[in-house]
Amino acid sequence: MSSKKISTDKEIVYEPKLEHIDVEITKRCNLACIHCSAQSNSIGRDLSSTEIAAVLNKASTLGLKYVGVTGGEPLVRRRKLMTVLRSCRRISNLKVHLHTNGTLLTSKDASLLAGLVDEITITFLGSKPETHDGVTLVKGSLRATEEGLRRLMDERANVTIFVVPMKLNLKEVPQIVKKVKDIGCSRIRILSLSPTGRAVSDFANLSLDSKDKEWLIEKLIQTQKELDINIEAGFCTRQDYPRLDRLLGHSSCLAAENRVHIDAFGEVFPCTAASGWPELSAGNLRDHNLNLSNIWRLSSVFRSLRSFRSKPPLKCRSCALYPQCMGGCRVIMYYKYRNINLARPDCKPQSMFPDPLS
Repeated sequence: MSSKKISTDKEIVYEPKLEHIDVEITKRCNLACIHCSAQSNSIGRDLSSTEIAAVLNKASTLGLKYVGVTGGEPLVRRRKLMTVLRSCRRISNLKVHLHTNGTLLTSKDASLLAGLVDEITITFLGSKPETHDGVTLVKGSLRATEEGLRRLMDERANVTIFVVPMKLNLKEVPQIVKKVKDIGCSRIRILSLSPTGRAVSDFANLSLDSKDKEWLIEKLIQTQKELDINIEAGFCTRQDYPRLDRLLGHSSCLAAENRVHIDAFGEVFPCTAASGWPELSAGNLRDHNLNLSNIWRLSSVFRSLRSFRSKPPLKCRSCALYPQCMGGCRVIMYYKYRNINLARPDCKPQSMFPDPLS
């Protein structure tokens, strides 16, 4: 990953390129998912479409290549969403993806979005109404999500399905994959549940244990073969499910390394999972004249994460598995120990060199 060193009056600062921004255009949502990292429907003053455009335009000088538009539910603010997407299209060579729950997608929306964005993601949380609707807390949400996916498929949109395995939906995950494949979507991504946002209060009961994960990975490998599809996972998820296909461009943790997450109120975080923890905010854009540059370069949170990666703890530096785990997810370390610079205490370092006697 490209980066550079820049001089300040005080010291040399490591500045990687900011290639990817996920930005919430609203906290409002028509659902109330029990695990929502964005803590949708929180009260505050959303960034306006003009402010978001200004942030992205300024960020283009930092190396911006990808923008993910999210919420809340972006389609709750339909006019604002379309304005933001058209602003993104005016930035040269920018790839744009949209995160939606799919429930509000009309045929007109599907047609417009297929031409405005490069990829659309929809999250499925169960294969049965009682399960999916039980997570979203809105009756009829599974049916509406399925209909939204069908409308996008009719427009031949580039769609990826997100699935978040939890205790509540574990046994239905293979059926979710089969359901969306039957509708016409073959791109599936598994996301590990993060201890952030609303999930924190009941994380121990929502999250999977080691036996659950072992069962699920075997079922997913079997489902991949049966349906002849790839089920992908990003870096953090592959720590739980290392046998899933690696998501392109996600071979390591990229939080504050090439990306940030901007919440609807202008707070900047290292990644989407971190956005559920106010303590991990790197600063608010309105305090920086909507310019990400100083936050990106000088935030103590970002610098701390980069320092951990460039000079990890001694036990990590001597461990052959460090490239696969990088000391564990920083958000999980904060959740468990309130320390983003702590390597996983429960891990057993593996020698970089084979035992000559073995």
